[in-house]
Amino acid sequence: MKHLVWILALAATTGYAQVPYNEARLQWTAPATHTDGSPIVNAITYRVEKQSGTAWSSVTTVSTTTYAATGLGTGTHCYRVRAIVGGVQSAPSNTGCKTVTQPAPNPPVLTVVEVVSGYLYSPVFPITESGARSSVFAGLTKVGSPCDGPTLFKYQGIEWKRPVRWRAAAWADQSLKVAAPCG
Repeated sequence: MKHLVWILALAATTGYAQVPYNEARLQWTAPATHTDGSPIVNAITYRVEKQSGTAWSSVTTVSTTTYAATGLGTGTHCYRVRAIVGGVQSAPSNTGCKTVTQPAPNPPVLTVVEVVSGYLYSPVFPITESGARSSVFAGLTKVGSPCDGPTLFKYQGIEWKRPVRWRAAAWADQSLKVAAPCG
């Protein structure tokens, strides 16, 4: 039973399905003979054992040459297997271990917001006669400021309405029809 346990954590490109980070898949080769060299003719079952500190305990008994340990917590998990034929068990196989680490989260999505004089401001744009947003900058409104009226348009899922208070650019007329993202 030497070289019995393999911990599989191979990517799909090797022909195996990708193993989740908190799972260990064990696979071993069935022995063909007894320790005296006689062939094994009876059914073989296998006792899967897991190490806890210096002690080993039985996890399960299976009749196949594979086992999946699922839901593993962070840390190192070590396993070995014993063959059982006619009620007689073999010496343990070699040990196979898998170290489980918590995967890193996906990175956040960064949005750049302009900062003016220590306050967060959003741009205010004039609305053209056709109802479209002009590309000309008309002024600023503080982020989160209230707006009134109907939604004039949506951009990247944000509603743009007329800001209640806004600071016009030097050239802009305060009576312009304008839109800003509303808080």
